Amino acid sequence: MEAQATFVGLVAPIVTQHGDYPNKPTQKKQVVIRKLQCMNLSNALKRFLFAVSLRVFPNRLQFFQYDSVSLSCEDQTNASEWTIMRNTSFHKNEKNSAQNKSNWVFNSNLYYNDAGVYWCQSERGECGAVVNINCDVPHTGHVILESPSLPVKEGETVTLRCLFNPRKKTRTEGTFVFFKDGDCVRNSTGGDLTIHNVAHSDSGLYTCSHQGELSLGSTLEVLKTGQ
Repeated sequence: MEAQATFVGLVAPIVTQHGDYPNKPTQKKQVVIRKLQCMNLSNALKRFLFAVSLRVFPNRLQFFQYDSVSLSCEDQTNASEWTIMRNTSFHKNEKNSAQNKSNWVFNSNLYYNDAGVYWCQSERGECGAVVNINCDVPHTGHVILESPSLPVKEGETVTLRCLFNPRKKTRTEGTFVFFKDGDCVRNSTGGDLTIHNVAHSDSGLYTCSHQGELSLGSTLEVLKTGQ
């Protein structure tokens, strides 16, 4: 059964002036600008409205089948109780069935059909930013890209890595190629791409390749200073 739509009212203050009486206090009125379905909000707006993040450990978005992965909702205000939700090719609006609904743990049993979008949602329908989890397809995935699962801030140092599936292939020598939005940005012999003093312009979809094998793409989001 499809989840019911939840609407969030966005409220902004309007300041009214009082003609020729500058010393008279201004009045502030609250007006609803519009209503939006929670899941249709942008990730940036969700982070502004709701102080919750979906943490991924290990801190990356791509995984090999049978990896161990832990997801958890972190609310800095502790104002709501959160449940991890997901949409995959096999599950729509599926709730975490574990006793601790704000933690979703895969103990060496992440499977390719667990790939999809995950997010934290409260009983009131508030929803955090979505995280896109990818898992290699059986018998094909040898290389994945390690990149931060959450946005990073301008000025930080970010390292992307090409990782080999230890169950399928032994790491060999050769050149690793990193791509951003389809364009080659770096050749590396060590499999690492380090970006010092990362800028908003470094945001984009990154992939890596080695010996003809191309990883899936993951988005690196860099927040502007003060965002």
